[in-house]
Amino acid sequence: MPDLNKIVTLTESKNENEKRLFYSLIDRHRKAMYLEKESEENMIHDDEVLLSHFHILELLSTKYYTKQKQLAKQSIKLFSEKILRDIYQLEGNLFQSELGSKTKLVESMFISELPVASKIMFMFREQGILTHRLKAFISDLVKDRNSVARGRQVYQERVIFPVPPFFPLIRNREYSFEMLRILSGRSIALFLGLNHLEEEWSEFPYFLPFVHISFFL
Repeated sequence: MPDLNKIVTLTESKNENEKRLFYSLIDRHRKAMYLEKESEENMIHDDEVLLSHFHILELLSTKYYTKQKQLAKQSIKLFSEKILRDIYQLEGNLFQSELGSKTKLVESMFISELPVASKIMFMFREQGILTHRLKAFISDLVKDRNSVARGRQVYQERVIFPVPPFFPLIRNREYSFEMLRILSGRSIALFLGLNHLEEEWSEFPYFLPFVHISFFL
């Protein structure tokens, strides 16, 4: 009942942006489940299933991006201040002038082109579920998403007749669509403060691929 009450409150919210986001997240998750069901036997919607779940994570990550950007700016400013004070030995107006220009320069390198994978990982960190194995999983997921979005070569090791109308672009993924469904669904639940998929999530780490040492080198 608590979850239901929260959902009712969201649907009755006077904040149109909040309400629109809620409906968008739920509808995209519903679309992904529908496409997954339709694609069970013929793989015809595999690419779209992956994109639908990825779009959910990408959309949700934007709600955490403001905090991520603020933390990045704070770190950059502290970093710049330390170098200019301790190494360059600057003070007064010259220090303030150099701090402003150098901070903007570093910000342009780190903040303007923040990768979507970093945004998603930061979101999971804020939600309290980020692990090294989940980081590796997201990295693989982003690679698959890029393959689909950019229309790279198809890959199909085995063909079972009847042959589907066309082959998906996803290459040898080590995860199931059920994992994507749980991941996107749980991230929505955590964002909204719901307990949905809590039990399924407790088993999720056991199905993640093991992290290769090279991932951290």
